[in-house]
Amino acid sequence: MPSKHQNPPKKGKVARYHVRYEIIHSKWFGPISKATRALSEVQVAPIDHIEFLEFMEQKHNNIYRETSFIRFYQYPNPLLSSKKVPEYRIAVFYIKPNPIIRDYLYAIREEITRLTGWYPLVMGEKSRGGINKKQLDRHCASTVPYLRNLHIGKLLKISMCGQLENGNSFLLQGDQGSLLLDTGMSFNVPLPSDLRGIFLSHFHQDHVGGLENMEIGQTSLILSSPTLEYLHVKNFHNFHLRKKLLSNALVTERLSGEILGQQSIEIMPIFHAPGSYGITIHDDHQWLFYPGDICLRNGFYNPSMELLRYIKKAEAAEKWVLLDATMVSRDQVEISNEDNPESVIKEMIHELEKRNVIFCSQSIETLIYQYILTFVHTRTVGDRKAIKLFVPSDLLRLAQSLFVPVEFRKANQIDPFIRSVLQNNITNFVESHRVYPLDSLGYLDPDEKVIIFTTVSDIETNEILQKRILGSIVILAGTIAIRPEDEPLAIRKARPRTTLRVSSPDWSFHTHEHDLSVFIQELSRIGVHCLLFHNYPRRLEKFIKKYPFDTSLVSVITPNGIYFDNGVKNP
Repeated sequence: MPSKHQNPPKKGKVARYHVRYEIIHSKWFGPISKATRALSEVQVAPIDHIEFLEFMEQKHNNIYRETSFIRFYQYPNPLLSSKKVPEYRIAVFYIKPNPIIRDYLYAIREEITRLTGWYPLVMGEKSRGGINKKQLDRHCASTVPYLRNLHIGKLLKISMCGQLENGNSFLLQGDQGSLLLDTGMSFNVPLPSDLRGIFLSHFHQDHVGGLENMEIGQTSLILSSPTLEYLHVKNFHNFHLRKKLLSNALVTERLSGEILGQQSIEIMPIFHAPGSYGITIHDDHQWLFYPGDICLRNGFYNPSMELLRYIKKAEAAEKWVLLDATMVSRDQVEISNEDNPESVIKEMIHELEKRNVIFCSQSIETLIYQYILTFVHTRTVGDRKAIKLFVPSDLLRLAQSLFVPVEFRKANQIDPFIRSVLQNNITNFVESHRVYPLDSLGYLDPDEKVIIFTTVSDIETNEILQKRILGSIVILAGTIAIRPEDEPLAIRKARPRTTLRVSSPDWSFHTHEHDLSVFIQELSRIGVHCLLFHNYPRRLEKFIKKYPFDTSLVSVITPNGIYFDNGVKNP
């Protein structure tokens, strides 16, 4: 909707003001309490958008030059009884990662409101993402023909592709075609001639690495936006393969539920890694659920009851669920209340009065949920100045893809953990003014204490980060936290005050043995077949004998496969 004032440049056009902007006449769904107070004290007639830009350029040129984008929200107050603020005028500033400028604008925002009639709301950098969105959109707009080809008819058999050492990959065969569920770490068996599509549950190498040595041709790849983002930017450096990822992608968040329903396929977010999705395929008799790897309970989230309800409500004569059994026969440690993520993060916030806090892991995927939980807990901390969070650019890119369904309120596509911690609050953990990339640490006052999320490789190459570690608290998570000898040399050299290793089941994103056994018993009570994978067959057979399972319903999936009862005689 165009402005009623002067004729501004078209939306997004770079004018002589050097700042890109757009004008919105719909409601701002972000925080408005501070804006309401500031706007209620305005004694002057509000200026228009162009005048506001000129005001900022002339009076606050230092802020103006660090602004990458401004979104003007101008709309009537929905509370018609309020006479103090008849109309909201909120100028959302997207500021480059300069802590001095962001803090300065935040400090003078009420003064600017009194002079202009516009409340400047400070944000971080505008989310952009790393994939060519136009190319992806163009492909996804024509997905219907590809979706129609995914139907494989009556389910006949499911089998593991290759041995355990090759990673996790399963071939689901129907009487009209087949689907490949993940590709394993390496794929060394022939692709079936009737292959309809390849489903990628998440971006871990033992589930997607096989793509690198596969000739997929025109076969559709069903995967989530974070998985596509991660593989396209991080994993695959082969140009041909990266091109195939985009041209063959059917992105789960964009698939029509109605069309998929007609094809007897359903896709849903799973709690394990960012962008994890499960797939359900069913015919008129059999119902099969493949969640990929899954965590049924840890210190971040407990999705077990939600999953049980989902499986129970499915209408089918026979139900089959593939279950990740990675932690079977591993040393078991009961979940503790002392070192769960929420307790650790809250304790670390108090430490910020004295020193920096650094969360470190080998990879960004281990850090992402720690970052989001920390972001939520640091939104308001008493009278303390807003706590700044510094993150690797790769983590921020991954967070961008996770935020999209939150921003557009697509509840059925939101990561389960993110949905649980945000609830109905659209907290922007990507564009917040408190979030900075690691390479902007140099702008920061050396005395200001912050929370940093980093990988080992970042520490090895970033000298400013190394100086921040001196005298700080470092929390190690993931594989580098299991044993003291696994502590990276780069951290020891940087001399932190304290190093804390968090490696209990609270911080694991696989299901530990006890929780898995309880879940299987619950499924057995309602007659669901459980197919175990992601561990050595002998270990899994021993696990089945250890617990009071119905052995007619619990088995180990192998290369020999499992035949479904669809009127087809087993050989």
